[in-house]
Amino acid sequence: MRYKRLISAIIIATLFVCTFGTNLSYGKTVKATEVTKHVVNGTTLSVRWKSVSDVDGYQIQYANNRFFNKAESVTVNDGEKTSKEIKKVSIKSPYVRIRAYTEDEDGNKTYSQWAHSSNCRMNKKASLTSIKKTSSKNSKKLELRKLSGQKMENFDTMQGGVAYGNTGWYIMYDRNKSKCKIAKINLKTKKLIKVSPELNISHGNDIAYNSNRKQLVVAHGAPNYKLVSFVDPDSLVIQKTVTLTLPKGTPGASNSNCSNFSGITAIAYNTNHKMYVARLKSQGHIVQYDENLNAVKYVRLDKKDNYLFQCMDSYSEYMLVGQSPGNGGKENIISVYNWDGKYMSRVSLGSTYELENVYHKNGNFYAGFYRSYYKTVYVDGFTIKVTYGKKNKVKTKLKKTKLLRDNYIYKITNL
Repeated sequence: MRYKRLISAIIIATLFVCTFGTNLSYGKTVKATEVTKHVVNGTTLSVRWKSVSDVDGYQIQYANNRFFNKAESVTVNDGEKTSKEIKKVSIKSPYVRIRAYTEDEDGNKTYSQWAHSSNCRMNKKASLTSIKKTSSKNSKKLELRKLSGQKMENFDTMQGGVAYGNTGWYIMYDRNKSKCKIAKINLKTKKLIKVSPELNISHGNDIAYNSNRKQLVVAHGAPNYKLVSFVDPDSLVIQKTVTLTLPKGTPGASNSNCSNFSGITAIAYNTNHKMYVARLKSQGHIVQYDENLNAVKYVRLDKKDNYLFQCMDSYSEYMLVGQSPGNGGKENIISVYNWDGKYMSRVSLGSTYELENVYHKNGNFYAGFYRSYYKTVYVDGFTIKVTYGKKNKVKTKLKKTKLLRDNYIYKITNL
């Protein structure tokens, strides 16, 4: 009887694999193609690529930005074709990518990884446009410390930032207490919605918004980089604080990677994959976590810039790592990787202040910058002047040095 049950179990398992496993392995083995050339002649975009065996067709996308925001898609329903002319293209210098696909009897497509044209891997300098208080030409820049009503040398330093719809959440850090507040801003009206009470989230290195669960996640940073907190986006109260782990057996990670796990410095949420991505503190690579913050995959970045890692964002099939010139660099940059950790490009944001956060909102990208500096000011005062042995108060202007901290948001254009 025991052997009959064993044989039955093997037959059922075999049927299960034949029914479901084949489709899964087939989907995983769709080979990626390679863009060999793309040319624009007037309003016609000509794309050529390398052929891939055993595929049913290709999907081409082109856009005016390297992240393929609002991209146009064209499907080639022939797996043997290696070129396509797309007419009535209004973009003069489009970014191009292509992927192969297979199709089952029910019409369900399984895609390969994207193959990008060479222009998607160019280093480029982006333009920054400051967010103003109003739409007036003479309007001053929006300064977050003042907007959130925080005093100088208290909660005056912006750290992580994120947005969803017309709402933005920004960490305001008090270095004297090693605590933070979260300022909630209406980005359409430029008005303050709410400021949280003091929160035990240490440095508040980075913040992500899970649009699926409508939840904020804050990476604590120093001194314990393994801590992250779930925060209610409305009440701005901490719901739960957890300690991240990197268990042995995590796909892509060696035992050494897991043993030397020391926490994260940045975190972002990807709506396409419904996963978090986090940049490792000491190892510099990426860990992808599920919505319960269980490690799913260790992603090795094939190139790492030698800058001070500050923040992250994840959009579509890309991971963006924001860095400032703290480890020998001369400018703020964003290193762009695809979902598998392949280095795509580097975007320069110039040397304006210190980059603290990078995020996207309604298809546009934004960056938060922090500046600390001393300013010489002159205030009314008195000096003592002695005339013929008599002391007199003389009104004068006294020279003083004043510490100032500014926090500004810029829209990133010309990506």
